[in-house]
Amino acid sequence: MAQKKHRFTKIFVVCGLIVLTAALVLFIAGMSAANWNFSKLSTVQYSVLTFEQTDESIRSIDVRYQNADIAVTISPDAEKIAVKYPVRTDADGKQTAVTLKTEDGTLYIAESDDNFQPVSWFFGSVPPVEIVLPAAEYASLHLQTDTGDIRVTAVAAAQDIVLQTDTGDIELTGGNAANIAATADTGDIRLSDVTATQKITLKSDVGDLTLNSVSAAEIEAGADTGNISVSGVGAGTITLATDTGDIRGTIAGKQNDYTIFVQTDTGSSNLQSGGSGAKRLTASTDVGDIELYFAE
Repeated sequence: MAQKKHRFTKIFVVCGLIVLTAALVLFIAGMSAANWNFSKLSTVQYSVLTFEQTDESIRSIDVRYQNADIAVTISPDAEKIAVKYPVRTDADGKQTAVTLKTEDGTLYIAESDDNFQPVSWFFGSVPPVEIVLPAAEYASLHLQTDTGDIRVTAVAAAQDIVLQTDTGDIELTGGNAANIAATADTGDIRLSDVTATQKITLKSDVGDLTLNSVSAAEIEAGADTGNISVSGVGAGTITLATDTGDIRGTIAGKQNDYTIFVQTDTGSSNLQSGGSGAKRLTASTDVGDIELYFAE
């Protein structure tokens, strides 16, 4: 009986090896025929469409995408707004609708969320949404993507800059607005050389927050899990809070300028609560250290 079971086991092992070898041969043959281009295995393809401004009254940009990086830059040489954006086509030839329209001075670009497929895959990088703006002050900028990074460079807005991603990083460099808000569920957020006349708000559930040379009337940076790093940050009210992570860096001005509130449950702090300055600095972490210094 034992010998019979052993014989069946050997047969099954040999059959399995034969099937595995055949599958490997077919895979190598198929990929060789495709010149080892894995993108040819994708059930989804992307094309890139373009748009150029024809309406001189466009003063605001509103982009909402499901799956793409978004990059917005200012070009001194640009005379018109230029846009490149990806369009998704599934294996059945169905395109995901992308609405592009101008209305009341706003350029709207929105990818439909009606693109669910029970089985689909894509090998490669999704083309980004790329927007090049002429140098000017705009009214507002609103960028949102479910999965993707957001990069904005040197945009000036009279009203708000709002940046939001579910999964991805956000980077804003050299811009100004009345209010600036950046939110990521999972991802890092970085602001450099940025000014707001009113409030700057940064929020990440899981990710690090970095602020370099940032100023506003009020700054609020909060993370559930992530470190907060600041350098040359100045505001009338500064609130830095993370549940799990360190808070480190330098604050613009003198320590005497601030009334300080510090709280850490598990960790150390080089600052103590106190002071009577006109400005307010709050730094809190449940698990982590606080190490903040003042530039003067």
